[in-house]
Amino acid sequence: MSQKTIAILGATGVQGGSVVQALLKDKSWKIRGITRDTSKDAAKALEKQGVELVSANIDDEQSLVKAFEGVQAIFAVTNFWEHFFRVSTASESRDKEVEQGNMFLPTVRPLNIAPRQDVYLEKEALTLRTSSGIKIATAASKTASLQHYVWSSLPSGEKTSGGKFPVPHCDSKAIIDEHILNKMPELAKKTTFLWVGFYASNLTYFPMCKANAGKYIWIQPCAANATLTMAGDVSVNVGLYVSAILRNPSVSLPAKYTVVVTENISVADTLKTWTEVTGKEAEYVEVSPEKFDRLYPRAGGELAAGLKWEETVRDWRDLKEGIVSGKDLGVDEGKLVGLKGFLEGMKGMLTAGGPAE
Repeated sequence: MSQKTIAILGATGVQGGSVVQALLKDKSWKIRGITRDTSKDAAKALEKQGVELVSANIDDEQSLVKAFEGVQAIFAVTNFWEHFFRVSTASESRDKEVEQGNMFLPTVRPLNIAPRQDVYLEKEALTLRTSSGIKIATAASKTASLQHYVWSSLPSGEKTSGGKFPVPHCDSKAIIDEHILNKMPELAKKTTFLWVGFYASNLTYFPMCKANAGKYIWIQPCAANATLTMAGDVSVNVGLYVSAILRNPSVSLPAKYTVVVTENISVADTLKTWTEVTGKEAEYVEVSPEKFDRLYPRAGGELAAGLKWEETVRDWRDLKEGIVSGKDLGVDEGKLVGLKGFLEGMKGMLTAGGPAE
């Protein structure tokens, strides 16, 4: 059987890299890694593993069209946070990720959980410029050989909460979903929408703080009983899901949604698992979103929005009808790395008192 070719965006990143590593084990696929800088060490390491490297910019549609030539599958992902730290507000980052030329989108409105009045969305229409997410989808739609488009998305906080909890880093992805479904019907038929749950690695970016007598505290802007749809170790699990999606198009197409999830776990039980792994005593401390934003300037307000939304959601798989389960896709659940497995692998860094990276 001749090999098919998959183009993987963000091949040196967490999600894209996960897909690369999973498909390197599947000889039916030739991998084309798409990255902006093919001279970086991470890119060169992939090349040594047999990955074809192609340079393209997700904000340059023509470079994407060229990079996608002749491929049968595409894994696509955008990074809200890359835009976030280059612009002045969360809403502007959302717009950069979502912007596209012929679609009216919500703009910004203040909510009482936001310390900055321009973090959230308002139902006031305006036309925005073309964004990376739409450009990627447009380039994919121009790829005559394409059979399967896997788009890494997220559920809309704003829509699933009836407008109460806009979450720009989630809402931006969902708006791109709508564009594909409503404006690109032929691409939609070839698309699997992949929601990636809460990264276990977030516990290393926002670690426990050491208090007196060796006790640790975990400061978060949500109730301890908020439930997280946990994706576990994303560097492993995304690739396992995408591999299964590609193996089973009769299940994953057309226009099907699935969720990378290893467990649904409360914030309190997340801390309990951390304690079990580290052997350290820990206490949960809830603070207001405003205080959390002061603790973690810029990112804090946006992350608080997501966690306040999580207080209202028990399981992402209940947010949309017809979600395809990992079991239905044939995901090898024995290979998935859940929260505890991830923490055990990172044990030496969990009590370091600072971010892992």
